[in-house]
Amino acid sequence: MKALRLLLSLTISLSLYTTSHAVIVTINASGQIRSVDGTYSPDLSTGDNINAVFVYDTDEQQATSSDTDGSTDPGHEYSSFYELPSPPYGGTVTHVPSGGTFTSDTAAVVVNDNLQNGGADLDNIIAVNTYDWIEVLGSNTIDGPNGYPADGEEWTLAMFSDTSWITDGSLIPDDLPADYTPVLVGQEFDESENVIGVVFVDINSISITVVPEPSSSSIFALGCAALILRRRR
Repeated sequence: MKALRLLLSLTISLSLYTTSHAVIVTINASGQIRSVDGTYSPDLSTGDNINAVFVYDTDEQQATSSDTDGSTDPGHEYSSFYELPSPPYGGTVTHVPSGGTFTSDTAAVVVNDNLQNGGADLDNIIAVNTYDWIEVLGSNTIDGPNGYPADGEEWTLAMFSDTSWITDGSLIPDDLPADYTPVLVGQEFDESENVIGVVFVDINSISITVVPEPSSSSIFALGCAALILRRRR
């Protein structure tokens, strides 16, 4: 029995040591529409309440596809891109007055390391500057003729912080910074990849839930402990 306790102790220690830093992040956000244009009007109006839930994973191995080389195309710059299965990942956005809900068919995390954004492109929610930020998005678009979103809708919750946050733009950051500015944007695209509707939401409430995700090695270690315990009995 003493040997069994020692073995279990060693196994659990191994489990704790090999636990992955990967987490599943759920973000609940609510706010009011700041501005609305194009196909979103008149169904959505300035001041309408919006609720949103976005879920993503910091484990790059959960991605169904990825691009870690990034892009320098004007208007489409990013450091890395990870597409995630939806469900369980992606976004749900609810227009409170009507009860209308957008639910994503595909999900992604876009990592932006030391890139410029802000100003009129984000309805002046943040100033033009160089930032680190991630975009957690849900989409029901298709790939257009140039590989960009087309023929559908896309909602993105972006988390902006200073350039000290992301140290490796090819990876999804394991944590969120202490200080950040959330920005929620909805866009609608036609078949030719043109943006035909835009809505910006001022976020006034946000909560974040983080669930640690055990690595496969820790699960294996705990499984071994359970098998040994069963055999000893």
